[in-house]
Amino acid sequence: MLRPGGVHAVCCSDWSRAQLDPLDADVTDALEGHYPLRRRAGGDPFRGAALPGLVADAGFVEIASGRADRVDMTYHDYADWVRARIQAACADTELSPSDRETLRWAERAAGRWATRRGMFTQCWIEVIARSVTPAAT
Repeated sequence: MLRPGGVHAVCCSDWSRAQLDPLDADVTDALEGHYPLRRRAGGDPFRGAALPGLVADAGFVEIASGRADRVDMTYHDYADWVRARIQAACADTELSPSDRETLRWAERAAGRWATRRGMFTQCWIEVIARSVTPAAT
């Protein structure tokens, strides 16, 4: 619980601003298979961009936001992480044959991606805001 006038700090990744170098067809194919899995799990990989507006919509004031680009994991480790998530999703018995083939395509792309060297930098949106102090009566 946040007291009136208390400070709220939150951060969220913004996958739309992640930097991958090289960003080739295999990386793109793997991520195109991965992003829907994030949504199906109830997440939104691109939600970070909306964070300042969401905080304002929630009634917070004195909002300050910024962007931090961080190396959370290596390019290779990120490819392996994406591939593992796709492999786990392929085990879902509810998948249609078409969806399973799409995921297998993305899994193979992630496997090829993992064999290359590169750089992965994740974008984080950081917001600090104050809760509204009730008016004195």
